[in-house]
Amino acid sequence: MISTLKKKLNKKGFTLAELLVVVAIIAILVAIAIPVFSSQLENARKSTDEANIRSAYSIAQTATLLQGTSGEILDTAKSPYRFQKDGSFAGNDVATTNDYVMKHTDGTVTVDTVPGVSFAANAKITAKWNSTSSTWEIDAGGTGGAGGAGGAG
Repeated sequence: MISTLKKKLNKKGFTLAELLVVVAIIAILVAIAIPVFSSQLENARKSTDEANIRSAYSIAQTATLLQGTSGEILDTAKSPYRFQKDGSFAGNDVATTNDYVMKHTDGTVTVDTVPGVSFAANAKITAKWNSTSSTWEIDAGGTGGAGGAGGAG
């Protein structure tokens, strides 16, 4: 019994070289995974921003169609409206913490389904009534200007 106890006490664990090899392998895997994860995270941010631009454009189109009816959803007198985190529009000029801010950080991106609209990093989405063309225009801080939604109301 004492001899088996001595064998358990004398039993050695992993050598330093073996531990260093394991740590090196883990470090290599982490070095590969971090850039992949970062790029996927940025792609997810861009997709979220694009979806929110499309949502704002859809709301602006609906507002143009309902312009002058009892179901009017955006009042031209309160223009410009700011897109909120919950997907609605706020119609005053005071910026709030509830304003939606673009999440991506990779330059300016255009949304193919929303004509004439590009959006910039850290920009806010606004809808502004254009009385000349009788349309709501979406602006997201990009260089391409605003895209009109709908026609004469």
